[in-house]
Amino acid sequence: MSQAAASNYYRLCSPLGTGGICLIEVLGPTAWPVVQPFLFPSRALNPVPVGQEIFLCRFQINSEFLDQILITVDHHNDVQRVLISAHGGVHIAETIMESLSQAGAILADSLPADEYDHWSTGSHAAIALQEGLLQAQTTAVAQWLLRQPQALEPYINQCCDYLPGDDYALGIKQLTDLAQTYAVGYRLIHGAEIALVGLANAGKSTLANCLFDQPWSIEHSEAGTTRDWVSQPISIRGAPLRLVDTAGIRNSPDELEQQAIQSTLKKIQQADLLVFVLDHTHSCSVAEINLCREILQHPQIIFVLNKVDLISEHTQEYWNNQTQQWLSNSCAAKNYNSLMVSAIQVKGIDALRDTILERLQITPDNWPCPAIWDAEQLKQITLAVRQAYSDPLTAARTLSRIFLSRR
Repeated sequence: MSQAAASNYYRLCSPLGTGGICLIEVLGPTAWPVVQPFLFPSRALNPVPVGQEIFLCRFQINSEFLDQILITVDHHNDVQRVLISAHGGVHIAETIMESLSQAGAILADSLPADEYDHWSTGSHAAIALQEGLLQAQTTAVAQWLLRQPQALEPYINQCCDYLPGDDYALGIKQLTDLAQTYAVGYRLIHGAEIALVGLANAGKSTLANCLFDQPWSIEHSEAGTTRDWVSQPISIRGAPLRLVDTAGIRNSPDELEQQAIQSTLKKIQQADLLVFVLDHTHSCSVAEINLCREILQHPQIIFVLNKVDLISEHTQEYWNNQTQQWLSNSCAAKNYNSLMVSAIQVKGIDALRDTILERLQITPDNWPCPAIWDAEQLKQITLAVRQAYSDPLTAARTLSRIFLSRR
């Protein structure tokens, strides 16, 4: 082994001053002791893959706080690899790198590529994991991410074995299946958006407060209380979501309220799922149906029949039959769900939460593993599938370079 390979090296993995995250990789036989003196205090995230540690900590220089950072530490035989995720400002990146130089690490630009490859464990997959952890909004999602390397590496390894041989079709199928996990992975990292919509005074804001488990939307018996959409992050069973409470739909002479309704109609087009709240104490008129016609074209809708506490079981059954007939005639999405709840008495809310997760395909028991969540991962898998038909060996090498810990 050369003298160069016996030293610790660092490099900037992200463009300097571009984007919100700065990624710095430190490699070498004692990379972790080089970084450790700058970290105060550290808190591990568990569970973590074997041989890997994750820390949330403060980067300090001579007791002076610089930034809150995330650290990933990998131990591979004779090499330690530390990936530092900090905020993307030029000052922070340059200060961290200067500190590493003063601690004895060498900028990797001065190291020949073959020497650096002796230490490098391949940063593409690690960077995707690091960025995912920085964006994860719940502990459950962070733990799901931390399970991915152990599942993803053998899966990709198998694909790389299949592609150059007679089983290349099986390799392509496995890659295609993996690509299809991206939609769920993306939702788990960034959170799906749910819009609460419906006619005025149907109880949307009360329902929003139930789902959020605390008051954040104004409740009032007078129609038109919510004058514009209000957005708030929530989590259901560990899945991150963004709940949007919108202005109630109605004909109103109030110009401000009409503007709010138009804003609502635009906002719901961006939502992943609509929760359409109906006042179950009365049926909808033709005029009200016409007002909601645009909303009813959305492909993903759950209908909530609210205020069931105000009517008898016999009346509930009658209005439920009437409502089902109305929905079948008016709703473009034929695979909708309809649930009866009482937001004021918090009845049926757990069933609604479960149905939301099912419709978004993010029920915790079904979170995919292995999975991908990063746009670059999807791009490389899509490219590999295309290459596999004409040049399967190159496709396998590309996958190995991007996803596997050793190049």
